[in-house]
Amino acid sequence: MIIIRNGKYKNKRIDDSKLDSNITRPSKDIVKNSVFNIIRSYAFTNSKDIKNMVFLDLFSGTGSIGIEALSLEFEKVIFNDKNKTVINFIDNTLKNVIKDKEIEDKYHLFNDDYLEVPNIIKNKNIVDSIDVIFLDPPYELTLDFNSLINNLKTNNLVNSKTVFIYEIDKKVEDIPHLEELNLVKEYKYGKTYLYLFFLKDK
Repeated sequence: MIIIRNGKYKNKRIDDSKLDSNITRPSKDIVKNSVFNIIRSYAFTNSKDIKNMVFLDLFSGTGSIGIEALSLEFEKVIFNDKNKTVINFIDNTLKNVIKDKEIEDKYHLFNDDYLEVPNIIKNKNIVDSIDVIFLDPPYELTLDFNSLINNLKTNNLVNSKTVFIYEIDKKVEDIPHLEELNLVKEYKYGKTYLYLFFLKDK
């Protein structure tokens, strides 16, 4: 059971018991709260309002992080997952559990390879730029950060203030392809790490 912890949908419950646990692993509450505390701190420091920020959840799984972002009233939330079953689950959750017609134009659902998402966002003219990119890939996937960032840059979707938040069970020195990113802060919750990155200045 997933519980929304913040914002206007606080305490709403999402039953994910029928989803294959080998496909999805919802972020623990302590990790989820930390993600949004990081974003709030960043927004405050940079005089930004969350309600004017775009959130990309690149490996959405159950959608719990992206739905939390919608609950906190981000301007736009983009969900993506290569697994069609979980995208259908998120779609059903938003339409039949959250049931808020006011957010129908505030989110987009994609069922694509993560490296293609920047191209799709640009081609469909969904947003001009992205403020926060949350990454919680499947265990077996080694992220190709260099290609991802190249695609984001080519489509002019990121800049030096774009926040990258990476959830993984590895120490940063064991993560390949980070040449384009600066590690700003590291958080640890049991076996889970959260890394806060920004693009390197060129």
